[in-house]
Amino acid sequence: MSRFKAVFAPYPKAAALGVSVGIAAFPAHGGTLSQLQHNADAALYRAKSRGRGRVCAFDRFLDQQMRERRRLEDELRRAVRENEFFLLYQPIVDTLSGQPAGYEALLRWRHPTYGVLSPAVFLEAAEESGAIVEIGAWVLQEACRQAASWDENLFLAVNVSPRQLLSVDLLDQVSGALTASGLSAARLELEVTETSLLEDRVEVAQSLLRLRALEVRLAMDDYGSGYSSMTNLRRYPFDTLKIDRSYVAALDKDPVAGVIIDCALALGRSLRLRVVVEGVETEEQRAVISSKGPHLMQGFLFGSPEACVGQAASEDAELTWRSV
Repeated sequence: MSRFKAVFAPYPKAAALGVSVGIAAFPAHGGTLSQLQHNADAALYRAKSRGRGRVCAFDRFLDQQMRERRRLEDELRRAVRENEFFLLYQPIVDTLSGQPAGYEALLRWRHPTYGVLSPAVFLEAAEESGAIVEIGAWVLQEACRQAASWDENLFLAVNVSPRQLLSVDLLDQVSGALTASGLSAARLELEVTETSLLEDRVEVAQSLLRLRALEVRLAMDDYGSGYSSMTNLRRYPFDTLKIDRSYVAALDKDPVAGVIIDCALALGRSLRLRVVVEGVETEEQRAVISSKGPHLMQGFLFGSPEACVGQAASEDAELTWRSV
């Protein structure tokens, strides 16, 4: 005789659900299914950018934004082919001696119509379109090529975007740039922002470990501007911690800013990380930061970004830097 056993599972705990909605209607917002789907996605992106639980419909203003974004993306791809990008270098100085210990490569775009543009204008479009991978590969090649001619005691810092970090080609791009230029891997430092670490953590960890295996240095950039997670500093193989410039800017207004810098410095020392304080722009800031004892400092006080290390920056480059 068969026996049956009834099992009663408890009710699941209540959960709050939210939804964002993007709307595109036929025929006002598109005449084909693919066009409607694309425009609905654009409306959904806007809804999410305004916060959770929003509903947004596609409209003419959004259509204009999309057209401008597509044009910018096309121009970015052309810019790589036409060699419209160039690099400037900002000094990173030793706190004790005040002499440059290295330079950070800064990307600029010499647009044929609008002149010299900073990444603030085009970086988001480059990241979303995927063009940043090709642009980033060029930056690595060109920066390593130029840095190979510097004094051997100077290091090179290059930013790596979230999209690049998840690219399967990044390791080959870094390795290829080092091989082609002859630059020592120990002189290259790749800067990663905390937002990059919010992506797929397994993929990010693997990417960072592979890069570390090349013997390049890894830096967490803009620490304090995002989640400032100590876990990330322990989980990933960083060598350098860069404290965000916003805390230096707030030193004379907010006493908490100085406390946060002290805490970040103490954290860096306990984890045996080299610490860089960014955004030093006045002698007063320099005096305060120097007293706290970071390894390195960076900021406009130590010189404008230069077209070539050891040479003055061009006039348009200086204007671009001041406008950022």
